[in-house]
Amino acid sequence: MIDKIKKIYSSDFVKNNLQLISGTVIAQAINFGFNIVLTRLYAPESWGVLSFFLISCSIFLVISSFKLDINLITAKSEKEIKRLLNYSFTITFVVSMVTFIIFLVLKIFSNTSVKTLEWWWIVGYLVSTYLLSGRQILWMLALKYKLFSLQSRTLIGEAFIANGIATLFFYFEDLGLFIGNFFSQLFAFLWLFINILKSKYYISLNDLKPKLLPIKLFKKILFIQRHNIIQGYIDLFQIYTFTLIFSNQMSVIGYYFLCIRVLQLPLRLIFGPISNVFFRTLFDKKLHSESMKGFYLKVLFMCVALLVPIVLVIELYSNELFQFVFGDEWLEAGRYAKILIFWIGLDVIKTPMIQVFYLFKKQNILNVLSFCSVALIIIFLIYGKYNLSVTLVLQGMALVGALLSLIIIYTSFNIVNNYDNSLKAKN
Repeated sequence: MIDKIKKIYSSDFVKNNLQLISGTVIAQAINFGFNIVLTRLYAPESWGVLSFFLISCSIFLVISSFKLDINLITAKSEKEIKRLLNYSFTITFVVSMVTFIIFLVLKIFSNTSVKTLEWWWIVGYLVSTYLLSGRQILWMLALKYKLFSLQSRTLIGEAFIANGIATLFFYFEDLGLFIGNFFSQLFAFLWLFINILKSKYYISLNDLKPKLLPIKLFKKILFIQRHNIIQGYIDLFQIYTFTLIFSNQMSVIGYYFLCIRVLQLPLRLIFGPISNVFFRTLFDKKLHSESMKGFYLKVLFMCVALLVPIVLVIELYSNELFQFVFGDEWLEAGRYAKILIFWIGLDVIKTPMIQVFYLFKKQNILNVLSFCSVALIIIFLIYGKYNLSVTLVLQGMALVGALLSLIIIYTSFNIVNNYDNSLKAKN
């Protein structure tokens, strides 16, 4: 028994996960501890403004690098990595400028929710789009080189800076949240870049400089990456369409924002690192023509076993937990959590499993399934906003999302199963 335990913990998969999980645990503990304070310092409306900013910014983040960061994992040479970095940061610069111009026009000429934002949020669209996209590119580069310790320290630094600065600047209301997020994004970008630069994997500032790319090349990259971009938008709108449609009710999306943030805290803590290492391990197995089914099922069953107690706790005690931890003002967020936990849980389990579609270039299947779900959710939300209570809207959205997650998990298993059968046939 002891030998088996040693064998499990000596495997690269477990060691890499533990390295990332340790950083994620500390980061999420910092987030949770500060949330107890920040929810008493900032009103639901301020959280609603931050949520609207981050989600509307994410609309452009999906295409900010044309998802070329994903290709860094499978790049086979330093030359290819440098080319991908150059393309990614050039496209990120262009998209950041376009994002700023669009929201500037909306601020000046439209009657949308953007009109109500202060000017620092508008400037924030330019800065945050670039920093967040750059952070994701460098994060995937660190994953490529298996710099899990660096990723772990990045998570801790991000959490401490964002929350610590927001606590210091609470007097300025939503501006305090903006300042905390800005310095957190700046830290993550610079920290990752400097440490990768110092490592044995050489990159330079020249790789980050925007360069003129031919329009034909832009179109070619966009066509090649279309499936990844479509899936990025689908993932975004699946959970956060609610925020955009109910953006005229900042307190409601403030409750929703805290609910999602708290639910994803333990789930991302556990499943985020698993997803990163899961994809890398599957890639290695495919590269060496090794069986995947056994590994896939072990990870899936492990995820389910970890999810069950979390779901039970939220279903039984979410109202009391939110009221006690965050104050009476946030009881409504606890009610939202009880409705959404099963869907959010399945969605997080789905996250590592969808890597299978990318690995076997089956994104079109994933896109079709996901698009149907998002279309149904959007239609339901638009109808529900004017005809149903918020509770019924959330229940319908959660039902559709949960069914999609189950279908995607089942389909990804079939892809792995077919791959293993093809290996057996060859042998």
